[in-house]
Amino acid sequence: MTQRESPASFDAGNLRDDAEHWDAVAARVAMVAMRPSHANGFAWIARSRGALIAASLLLVTALTLVILPVDSAAARRTFEWTATLAPDDETGQAITVAGSPPAVVALLMGAEEAR
Repeated sequence: MTQRESPASFDAGNLRDDAEHWDAVAARVAMVAMRPSHANGFAWIARSRGALIAASLLLVTALTLVILPVDSAAARRTFEWTATLAPDDETGQAITVAGSPPAVVALLMGAEEAR
């Protein structure tokens, strides 16, 4: 088996790989890491007008969704789909169609009565 030479485009001979270079890189990284940070959690919003507008739109949307009344037609459609897709057996309907899940005892008693 012969070893092939790598193409010239993958030649890494011109890259610096000496101790002085890596010491300088480590010193620059340490200097940046040691700088004190004066930014708080909301400083990113104050940096740009676009971020401020986006945050304001999200806040207004959230408040609007909380304040507006719930559409009863949408709730009725959801109930109709749930009833349509519910299983045929009593246990499946008790779990999926009812407003809240049934008690475990009620499910067990229903299973014993079915026997």
